[in-house]
Amino acid sequence: MNKKTIHRVQFPFPPSFLPGAKQRVLTIWANSEGLIRIILPGCQEPDNAAVSHEENSFLHEVKKQISDYLSAKTTTFNLPLCIEGTPFQREVWKIFRTVGYGETRSYKDIAILLGSQNKARAIGMAAHCNPLAIIIPCHRIIGSNKKLTGFAGGLSLKKNLLDLEQNCSR
Repeated sequence: MNKKTIHRVQFPFPPSFLPGAKQRVLTIWANSEGLIRIILPGCQEPDNAAVSHEENSFLHEVKKQISDYLSAKTTTFNLPLCIEGTPFQREVWKIFRTVGYGETRSYKDIAILLGSQNKARAIGMAAHCNPLAIIIPCHRIIGSNKKLTGFAGGLSLKKNLLDLEQNCSR
């Protein structure tokens, strides 16, 4: 794979996670260094002229690991990541990855880990900019009142991902 070429593949998201949804396609972008972006069903795909639609062994492995996760066959991902973000975003995403399968943390919890409970909104913005939803599990981050809050794929999908994890981790 050429580092500058972005390879893109789509696969159907299981209907049980998005009942009644018109669009159930998950889109994966990768380059020679690793996974770049996961675009959840219903989310807008960025324009990019250098996208190849060839599937390769790496994209096949990404699809397999996501499929295994969605069918409760695995709880972790072992994929090289190639993500871009600000230093703050990258620090937040690193903390998100420490929230275990079937667990949740609040935006405030993450903010306190970063040294200031006043950063909760900034944590929410970093979650909003997360290019690798599911792999970097921002769906595990909830409001301090234990309610579900924003998720690029919608609150229904967030709830279904959390239900999958909590039911399988018992």
